[in-house]
Amino acid sequence: MLELNLDNKDEFVSIEKSPYAQKGHSNLVKLWAKCPVCGKDVNNEKGQIVLLGKWEEDGEHNRHDIFTLTDKFDDYRIEFPENFDAKKDITVEFICPSCKSSLLLESKHNCNCGSPCFMLTAFSKSIITLCSRTRCKEHMLYLHKDDTWSFIRQIYTDSAQ
Repeated sequence: MLELNLDNKDEFVSIEKSPYAQKGHSNLVKLWAKCPVCGKDVNNEKGQIVLLGKWEEDGEHNRHDIFTLTDKFDDYRIEFPENFDAKKDITVEFICPSCKSSLLLESKHNCNCGSPCFMLTAFSKSIITLCSRTRCKEHMLYLHKDDTWSFIRQIYTDSAQ
């Protein structure tokens, strides 16, 4: 399990909603994510976040397949594998497709719903945490102060498109 290291909290700003969502805009900030273990990009050529997922369903252990998440902060669209019942409330262990490391955080960082959270990194030092329960929409971007200009530049780039 991964450790969420926010020891120096003064270096991070917590963002629960995209700046656009707070103002009622439909444009959302694009996130280029990386594995916090190996540092490899997890976005595909379309920009979507692609992760391996492992879950249990109907007593069947270790079902696994590829999940594709949107690359937009505050957009909850997921392309589920064909063998996954998206109507059920299922917790998925997300895994890096490159190094095969689990992206789950330690239990002290569980979501408010009680499910484990998983972690990705963004920009150079920022951290994204997301709930691993498929029907939960809780997430957080911990924007590192060194990434502030990258984040602002991304907002302006996305809004110009």
